Amino acid sequence: MRDQHLTVFQLLQVYEGHRSPRELSDFVLRHLRALCPECDASFGQYTRALERRRQRLLQEADYRPAVEQATVHAAQLAARLAEDEARAPQEVAVLLKGPVGTWQRRIEKARTRYRSPAVVERLLEAARGTLRHQPADAFDYLDAARAVAERLNQELYGESLCSDLRVRIEAHRANALRVLGELRGADALWVNLQAHLRHQPVTDDLLLAELASLEASLRQDQRRYPEAQRLLGQAERRYRALEDRGGLVKILTQRGAIARLQNKPGQALEHLAEAGAWVDTAATPGLAWMVLHNRALSLCDLGRFEEAEAHIRDCRPLAARVCRPSDQARQEWLLGRVAAGTRRAEEAEKHFGTARNLFLRSGMLYDAALVGFDLAELFLRTRRPFEVKRLTQQMIGTFESQRVATHLERSLILLRQAATTEAITLELLAELRRHFQAPRRPNQATL
Repeated sequence: MRDQHLTVFQLLQVYEGHRSPRELSDFVLRHLRALCPECDASFGQYTRALERRRQRLLQEADYRPAVEQATVHAAQLAARLAEDEARAPQEVAVLLKGPVGTWQRRIEKARTRYRSPAVVERLLEAARGTLRHQPADAFDYLDAARAVAERLNQELYGESLCSDLRVRIEAHRANALRVLGELRGADALWVNLQAHLRHQPVTDDLLLAELASLEASLRQDQRRYPEAQRLLGQAERRYRALEDRGGLVKILTQRGAIARLQNKPGQALEHLAEAGAWVDTAATPGLAWMVLHNRALSLCDLGRFEEAEAHIRDCRPLAARVCRPSDQARQEWLLGRVAAGTRRAEEAEKHFGTARNLFLRSGMLYDAALVGFDLAELFLRTRRPFEVKRLTQQMIGTFESQRVATHLERSLILLRQAATTEAITLELLAELRRHFQAPRRPNQATL
């Protein structure tokens, strides 16, 4: 201990909020006690006196009135939350009937309505529901949720519940930015949110699991796969402890998807097999389809195309029930991979082309580029170098007007150069694709 000294780095960490002032004071106190026997003896007397006083108070205190009061308050709060939950559907339905531009003004003018956590929850659910087909609309619901959250009665509902709802709203705002491809903005929101959580930590395990899952989605899109898996591991442990089957299935499916991106299809199948064992198809058919779809993708990664095709055939009735138009691009991509793997080139080209166009129409440029790599491979295998050249020109043209990460842009430029000089090979194409999909460092630019 005598050789440990306070450093400028430690002080800067406290100043920037990465360490708490309490850690600094504890370090200084330990250092002082190690160096000075008199200070150590005085502090020892002080702590023993505190302990004696604490024991005396424990013996004298009667906590029964406080416990009774807390029990009554908890019962009253539970009854109020149940009343709020019963009123919330009608309140939200009335609010959403009006034009979007009037929502916040109506919330501000209302005297008794739009003042409950249940309304915030309903608006959050509505925001999540728009992400797959109209992600930009999510911000209207999130703005309304924030307006309600800012007007909650903290004395009635408790500071912790009100704070947790505000945290959830900001986390879902960051997630909506991620879905729109605004990864810089999403990352900046997470930085602010984490700074807030250092000063006002969340203790609710369900919310902590949700936050870890949402942040993991951003790290996945940034191709920071080890960070994403670490966050999903945290969420998985919490969902297991809570015995939350739905949450666990989502996390295991996401872990399988990232394992695929890390070129670990065997590990992906393990995660998806466990997800399939936990999922309740009758209660959550959409979640069940997501597990089956990812399993088929993993089988393609392993070259088991016939098995993947049989798998797709078996889950077609489920897909017809639950798939939205926004899922069509990924289904077409999967069908293209199966057709290419079973040497049906014309069919594969059709599916890949449809998937690429749908991704471009949705503004999902990264996914469109990945389908482009699949198309380029198909053209090379069918000896059509001119088509590869034309395709790469289109891919570069699509990305030129966008802000792309340096290594993404470089991959596409190299692909174009190789195609133009007809030096492109399957091996080079695979290498450029690996470079395009490479995990990026935390300080790398994002899309």
